[in-house]
This record gives sequence, structure tokens and C-alpha cells, in this order.
Amino acid sequence: MTELLRVEGLAKHYPIRRGVLRRHVGDVRAVDGLDFGMATGETLSLVGESGCGKSTTGRMIARLLAPSGGRIVFDGRDISGLSGKALSPLRREVQFMFQDPYASLSPRMTAHDIIAEPLRLQGTYRQNGAARVTELLDMVGLSRQHADRYAHEFSGGQRQRVGLARALAPGPRLLVLDEPVSALDVSIQAQIVNQLRQLQRELGLAYLFISHDLSIVRHVSHRIAVMYLGRIVEIGPRARIFSAPEHPYTRALLSATPVADPARRDERRRITLQGDVPSPSDPPSGCRFRTRCWKARDICANEEPKLVARQEDGHLSACHFPEGTLSSGEDITPGPSQGAGGTVEKKEARAWPEG
Repeated sequence: MTELLRVEGLAKHYPIRRGVLRRHVGDVRAVDGLDFGMATGETLSLVGESGCGKSTTGRMIARLLAPSGGRIVFDGRDISGLSGKALSPLRREVQFMFQDPYASLSPRMTAHDIIAEPLRLQGTYRQNGAARVTELLDMVGLSRQHADRYAHEFSGGQRQRVGLARALAPGPRLLVLDEPVSALDVSIQAQIVNQLRQLQRELGLAYLFISHDLSIVRHVSHRIAVMYLGRIVEIGPRARIFSAPEHPYTRALLSATPVADPARRDERRRITLQGDVPSPSDPPSGCRFRTRCWKARDICANEEPKLVARQEDGHLSACHFPEGTLSSGEDITPGPSQGAGGTVEKKEARAWPEG
């Protein structure tokens, strides 16, 4: 596949200012050095706990936020330093779909006007704007009768479809989807996800899919990137991430994934991480996950692990002791350089239906 997006050393730091003179005393490192790429027509999912930097990453790639450092290369062009009118061509190529379908639509505009707004901003509405809006409504599973309705007249799922139609209006090549179904009922989630997959096949879209729900991620992704405290700790093909995770944090996340097969639920053991996520303004030395990791050793505090491939399948992880490198039984024993560790317990799971 052709590479569409390349992110190199991407960072977003927010300054901490205190005192009467508002002196700069530190930084909140929301995103602290990301490297990954995306191909045309691919879905890359960003997963991790709340506050790990997923949404901030998506907003920087869509250039709703300016990065503090690093490069964002879209279709061979560095867009990380663009501003003002220079961003206008990018707006047609990269669109953002927001999480909350109730807050992302104007209550004063009809669905037609909401979807037509990007076309008017581009100056293309006069040509065939009305027909384009009708086409977009049909693409997302709505009808032309919905065009004159206001946001309060739609259900949550219908509002998200209107938001999707608005994002598709300029004809983008990349959609950044920030928790696009988390506010919806489970049955509606399946409908929207299947709609996204169909549109990807028809239009060749690339998706940066941001979510904390691994059941949905498993349903939509080609590759998965796992984030922790502003860094990617593991990235690779969906099948490899789910069947053979190498990083302890990935393993802990997957242990909480619902199991659809009732016969296999007793096989799953839940890994409960102890302690809180460290502050992004003062991350731990070495491996950032070591304060909650049951594999942590002295080297984890002194040396930051690199994101490297251990096999030739595009699967990379950042861990001094990836899965399978410690002897049997040792991998669930807390190490001397960390104080929290993790425990293992039985898990009760609820399956997310596939539609």
C-alpha cells in the first residue's frame, strides 16, 4: 500500500505556569514523541487508558492543535508547521469526527446546512451542493427527508450519521475518528461501525480510529497502536496484538476485553493494575509503565526501552522483558524496582455484538 501519513517524534507539551509572574515551572507532556505511519485505505486504531494522549494525537494530525515538536507528513508534505490559509487544502484531505453527537452539531442549523457548510467554505456549493448533500445523506444511511430536521429531532445514532456526512462532504482521504461510537447504545454502535467499514471499502478512506473499547477496535482495525502516558508502547497487526501481545500493558488491556464465547470465559484471567497512572508532568524515569508493571526490574528504572521489532511482521514493542522472555511464573511476580505491580483475577465479560 501507498504510505499516506508519517508521524515522526510528534509531541504536545502544555506549559505549567505558577506565581504572580506566571513563571514556566514545567510541562504537561500529553504526547511525548510518537513515530508511526499509515497507508491509504488502512485503519490504525489508537488505544489506551483515558489521558494517555490519544485524542490529542488525533487533533494534531487533523491540525486542530499545533504540535510542540516533531513532524506530520501527509502525502509527502510536512504539514506540522502550516497555519492560516496554508491549512485550507489540508482541510479537504483530513477530516475529524467528534465523540459527542449531541455537542458537535449546531442546534440552530438543519442537517442540510450542517452537511453543506464545508462545501460553502470551499466555494463548491453553488455548483451541485444540494445534490451532494442528498448523496451524502444516502451514503450514511439517512434519507432526503432528514435534510430539513434540526439536531434535537434526531436520535444519537442519527446525529452521529449527520456528523459523518459532514466529515465526508469535502471528499477527504483520512478521517480521524475520536471515540465515534462511545456515546451510543451497543446495537447502534454496531450499525455505525459497519457503516464506516462499508464507506472505507467504497471510498478507499484511511481511518485513525481512537478508542478505549478493544472489542470495537478488534472489529474495525488493520493495525493497532497501544499508548501509555504519551508514548506508543506497542504497535502491530491486529491479529498479532490480540493473539501474541509483547508488552505487559497491552496484555493487561486485553485481559479486560469481553469474550464472546461463553465456553472460553473461564479461561480468561483479568490482570488488575495497581496504583494510579503517573502524572504526565512528571513521568517515571526509564520505562513509564514500570511503576505498575509486575515484570519491572532495575534496568526498567534506569534505561528507557526502545520501540523495536523482534520479528519481521511489523510488530514493534517497547519493553525490556517482552512476553515470553521470563521464565514460567516469574512474569506475574512484582520486581524490586517497582512498588505497585499487578494481580490476576477471574473476569466476568460482556460480549459486544458484531453486526
